[in-house]
Formats: sequence, C-alpha cells, structure tokens
Amino acid sequence: MARAGTNHKGGRPKGSVGTHTLEASKLREFIVTEVAKKGHELLDAKMALALGHKKMHITSSGSELVYLESPDPNSIKYLLDQTIGKPTETIKIDEDIKLKITV
Repeated sequence: MARAGTNHKGGRPKGSVGTHTLEASKLREFIVTEVAKKGHELLDAKMALALGHKKMHITSSGSELVYLESPDPNSIKYLLDQTIGKPTETIKIDEDIKLKITV
C-alpha cells in the first residue's frame, strides 16, 4: 500500500481511460446510434404490446388463425416510467441504522 506523499511510478496516468472502458464506450455509442435509427419502429412495437395486438398463427395445415393478445403490463409500466417517471418506492428496514457525520 502506498504512503501519503510518495510518488507513484507505473500504472495508468490519473484521469486516463483503460482500453476496455474505451471499447465499451464505443460499443454503447454504436448501439445508441443503431437503436435511434429504428426509434419509431421500436416505439410502435412497444405500444402494440402495451395496448394489446393481433397475432397471426399459421397451422401445420397452412390455415391462418388470428389471436388477440392481451395488453402487456410490463410494456405499459415501461412506457409510463419513461414518460412520467418511476414512482417512489418504499424500502422497509428492520434493523437500526447508525449514521456518522463528520463535519
């Protein structure tokens, strides 16, 4: 363990970014760009799930059956959370908590 006031030699310079972090950042940027290109289609698909939609099934004999799928509660929750924000959640703590504040 280094002592206070000593000069460190070696290692990555302070404030620099490792190659793994840089690669992950580039990948996230690529994914965001690709998802943005399909933004309207993705929103339409999520809305269809949230509101209920028709689903076509082709039987082994080749006939078509159309079912009405129920609204997906997870899609409804996701859309509401994205537009009006997530509701406040309450956490119950069963033990004492000690808080130390240094001024």
